[in-house]
Parts: sequence; C-alpha cells; structure tokens
Amino acid sequence: MAGRSFGGINFGEVQLSQFKVAGIKNKQLATAKAYQMRLVLQDIYRSPEAGAARRRF
Repeated sequence: MAGRSFGGINFGEVQLSQFKVAGIKNKQLATAKAYQMRLVLQDIYRSPEAGAARRRF
C-alpha cells in the first residue's frame, strides 16, 4: 500500500483521498461564505439613504 508521510505520520491512500475531499469541501464552504458576504454588501450599498446603510454595517 503506497502512502505518504507527513510530520512523521504515515497516511494510506484512503486517508489521503479523505483529506483531499475535506479540503475541497472547506474551499467550497469558504467560497459560499464569501459569496453570501458579497450579496449582503451589495444590498447595503444599494440602500437609498446613507444612514440606513451605516446601520446595516
């Protein structure tokens, strides 16, 4: 069974593939959060009054 060693710990191929999947999921989560933040900021900047926008920040 081929694997890799990180920090003196040997990981098998299955574990390495699980780490890769977890990394992809984390990137997708970060992307989703960033997109949600973008939508909120767009909505704030579209506020008709500066006072209303400031309260929403």
